[in-house]
Amino acid sequence: PYSSDIDQFMVNYLSVMERYKSDTKLFPQGVTPENHLNISALPWVNFDSFNLNVANFTDYFAPIITMAKYQQEGDR
Repeated sequence: PYSSDIDQFMVNYLSVMERYKSDTKLFPQGVTPENHLNISALPWVNFDSFNLNVANFTDYFAPIITMAKYQQEGDR
């Protein structure tokens, strides 16, 4: 559970990570709350574009934030 106290937040976070670290389900903790947000980051991978395919998710339109890195290539 969320805690505004950073020390307690980290204890909770590490506990959840340990519990689910080997789980392969998309949502290992069960149903996600309505106020959730998806964040993905792959700054160590080079790619030219990103395409999100969510097959058979007709009622799943949560906000999704995807981050990467910029790199210099020639004069661009």
